[in-house]
Amino acid sequence: MTKSLGSLVMAILGSACAASMVTAQTPLAQFSKEAAGTFTPAGWQRWLAPGTVKLTRYKIVDVGGEHALRAISDGSASGLWRAADIDLQPKPILRWRWRALELPAGADLKAPAKEDAAARICFFFDGEPDRPAVEPSLPAVDSSVHFAHVLCYAWAAGASVGDIVSNPSSPELRIMVLEGRILHHWRTEERDIAADFAKAFGAQPARIVAIGLITDSDQVGGSASAYYGDIEARPHEK
Repeated sequence: MTKSLGSLVMAILGSACAASMVTAQTPLAQFSKEAAGTFTPAGWQRWLAPGTVKLTRYKIVDVGGEHALRAISDGSASGLWRAADIDLQPKPILRWRWRALELPAGADLKAPAKEDAAARICFFFDGEPDRPAVEPSLPAVDSSVHFAHVLCYAWAAGASVGDIVSNPSSPELRIMVLEGRILHHWRTEERDIAADFAKAFGAQPARIVAIGLITDSDQVGGSASAYYGDIEARPHEK
């Protein structure tokens, strides 16, 4: 789904504005406060990549007394995204919970034709302070966008936990594997995203301008499913 991720980047970066600094706990996704049965959470938009035929189904559901966003893919590929505005100079910590229920059979993040995943949380960056703007190789939607990077965290098979996967056709994209084949357990992630970005791209990021969620199984067929919990940013503890 690399080309689809690239299309999402170019579709949303044109709305960037002045970044805010994380000085306190800042909610980025509050699925736990959404009403059960909601299909598109407040502040989020459905993302349809060019050529999308079948959509992944997203819905707020009750999971053991708490609400979470459920994603079900049946040979489908689509996501949700929302604008964000996070200054990374203070090096905030991003925290979220998620739970994979089914991995797409035969998927392999290291194989471009099979890179489906049960769950991905993606962060979209505008420019980097120590690099000049360059024309991205991904198809442009907004002609004013000249530079973009995407760092996705994945719950997927085909790569080891800790691996950073790239794709020659989308040099702006990196996927960091955080979870593998263990299913049906909630996992809490805490990431120094500035450090992860530097490890993935060899540079320092400027700011996050959007967040995306993707569960897909279109390339290998079959099905995939996961729960997404709340996402928040907090100041880095010194």
